[in-house]
Amino acid sequence: MDGRAKVAGTILSIAGFSISANSLPPLLTGLARRYEVDPWMFGMAFFLQYALFTAFSLLSGRLSGRSRVTPEIILVAGMILTGLVLPFIGAVPNFPAFLLFMALIGGCGGLVESNGTGILSTLGGGDQGRSIHVSQLFYCIGAILAPLVIGMLQARGVADALIGLAVGLLALGIAIAVYGLMGIRPGKANSGSEAGRESTGKSPDEGAEVPQTRTFPWFVAAMILYVMIEVTLASWLPIYMENRYLMHPSRAAFQLTLFWVGVAAGRSIYVFLPVASPTPRLGIHGAGILASVLILVLFQGLPLVTTTAVFLLGCSCGPVWPLLVILCGTRHRAKRFVFYLVAAGSFGAILGIFCTSTVLGFLGTGSIMAVTGLYAFLFIAALAGLTLALARQQHGSGWTTAKAAPDPTGH
Repeated sequence: MDGRAKVAGTILSIAGFSISANSLPPLLTGLARRYEVDPWMFGMAFFLQYALFTAFSLLSGRLSGRSRVTPEIILVAGMILTGLVLPFIGAVPNFPAFLLFMALIGGCGGLVESNGTGILSTLGGGDQGRSIHVSQLFYCIGAILAPLVIGMLQARGVADALIGLAVGLLALGIAIAVYGLMGIRPGKANSGSEAGRESTGKSPDEGAEVPQTRTFPWFVAAMILYVMIEVTLASWLPIYMENRYLMHPSRAAFQLTLFWVGVAAGRSIYVFLPVASPTPRLGIHGAGILASVLILVLFQGLPLVTTTAVFLLGCSCGPVWPLLVILCGTRHRAKRFVFYLVAAGSFGAILGIFCTSTVLGFLGTGSIMAVTGLYAFLFIAALAGLTLALARQQHGSGWTTAKAAPDPTGH
């Protein structure tokens, strides 16, 4: 029962992280007026948020197996700090202080996401894959819940400071629930880690399989390219629909909502659908992303086709992140490399924002889907490289250790 409670707490923490990560965009216009700055300047806040997320994810990977502080303690600390800080999102006195504020939120998010995913990746049997997919489904729920709550309060004319307080208290309530579910108590927090040291005489990650250089870089490349696709769509899909399809802003916003509904639907499928091997499924989803983008580029003026393509684009994107994490976890038992893969995803967000915005500055917003199609093509190429590297590892001397890693579904 304690194990199930810990898994539930870890999954719930991902939803809490998602709420904190997605609270800024709905408040951006009001905060720009408050600080008397142009909205585009908040790109610096997003950059610092992702940069600190990356740094703290890498730090978590570095400390994994080398510290007496367990991932559970770090996760709970990150959640509680987020819950204590987030209520002040609408009350930070000036813009430079706000940039530091968002950097702190991003760092805490890196602790929660990386340690939460690391904890779930250590589960055996079918629970591992299912739990990671459920956690990412809860991320989608948080991404939908944050702007929904903020929008409802804004519609009632509630001040931004009070809105921030309400959302922050929601995150704090989740943090308290996570603390209770994780079962961390003084004097027993490190018992599991110490037990591992006593039974083996070394830290949990010592002696674990070290990924061969032929495989892990392909995981990193695939993760970075996928997140570049996702962040491009999440940031610029509405404006693309407005300019390319001449949609009303409200209808264009609905297309973004539909995309996230598709992401959630794609992830929910794998909660119930066992996957014996994630690699072929990754190829199918990569092809689905590219096909959906091509449909949006080639078939304009057909509303039903457009709506269907956006939904299928979300469905194709949804399972990619968890499938990559699951595959990495089964091939490389040292869980610090799962932390590094999560950090690679946040670096992909930074790179995607920078590269796409640079291209749009030269070619205009009408090129968004062409850029996304290029990312999708490179993503498929990275998947092909990963598949070949894994096949070579399977037939090489290094496969014996990796083969012992548990399959995500127990098949």
